[in-house]
Amino acid sequence: MSRLLLIAAWVPLACPWASGEDDPFSEFSGETSLSLGYGYAENVLYSELAPVDAAYLLASFEGFFERSLWEEALDWNMMAFLEHRRFESGDDVPDQTLFLLQSQIEGYVGLYSKWRLGGRYLGLEQAFDATFDELERNSFLVKAKEPELLLGWESFLWAFEYDAEIGFSRMNFEQEGSDYESFNWEVDFDYRINDDLSWVSGVFGYERDYLERSGRDLSGAAIVGSSLQMSQLGFETGLDFRKSFDASEHRFSILLGDRQREDGQLGYYDRSRRSVEFRWQGDWERMRLALQADLGAYRYDHQLGDDGSREATDSWAWSLEWDRDLNDRWGIFVWLNGEEEDSNASFSSYESRGVSMGLRWLK
Repeated sequence: MSRLLLIAAWVPLACPWASGEDDPFSEFSGETSLSLGYGYAENVLYSELAPVDAAYLLASFEGFFERSLWEEALDWNMMAFLEHRRFESGDDVPDQTLFLLQSQIEGYVGLYSKWRLGGRYLGLEQAFDATFDELERNSFLVKAKEPELLLGWESFLWAFEYDAEIGFSRMNFEQEGSDYESFNWEVDFDYRINDDLSWVSGVFGYERDYLERSGRDLSGAAIVGSSLQMSQLGFETGLDFRKSFDASEHRFSILLGDRQREDGQLGYYDRSRRSVEFRWQGDWERMRLALQADLGAYRYDHQLGDDGSREATDSWAWSLEWDRDLNDRWGIFVWLNGEEEDSNASFSSYESRGVSMGLRWLK
């Protein structure tokens, strides 16, 4: 699945709330956004055989909070996002919820280096289609949660600004047999070419140990007594351009990426993904417009499609977001999105589109 949900960008606000001269937590500020709206989605369960269209009520919360500690020796910040969609459909489509929380402490080392230590929590409830006969529609609900401990370091290497992070997480599914523990890492580089243009790159990967799933041989048969292990190595590189024109600011970026996934047994789950990602955002005094598109190609090394060739999937996803401030507290939004996957394997192709609109309260 190329993209399950589209998360709205953080709304840049400035809202100092309180400070106390005797309190070691010397400064505290926060930014929040509440959104209520209505939407409609085609093929909400991502089905190839039995697509279901449904309207939904949308409610979301976004927040960013920060505080200085002990005379600004350390900084604490927290980001939170919650989105809930309640579907109105005669096919009893389950509600959809996404929750993301990250909290961390940061400190400086010298003039140019900074460390951080924190945690991240992801919660998800998402329904998918499981129909193998058009006359018998079926679906299943994925409920998952993933806590993660993370450690990061930001500094300079020659003319490059870099950000390195490692994390230890455990994904827990309500369904048995899919839980895994993961070691994740990522290093991002940023090189300023001139005042407007930067070259950005990153390398990343993970090592995962599944707690109950067995490895498989190249025919797909389970290897008795084995435990599935999975690893991934990837990179992205591209350009990031920022420019101000009169009363507006614009940002454009294009990224090329490649990911190689391998399993720790005989290679049944080995695959690659190559991608091109495009992003553009324009900000005016009271309006914001953002466009994002992602084109990906999955290629499996050993799994076969229905035509007897190696399994292959091409994916395409896009989103367009428009936000307009009515005054200092209220705004309206319209979000459009679509995605498509075309595969030579059964039950893996679909098309889906959606639109959401509503009212947003800012503080």
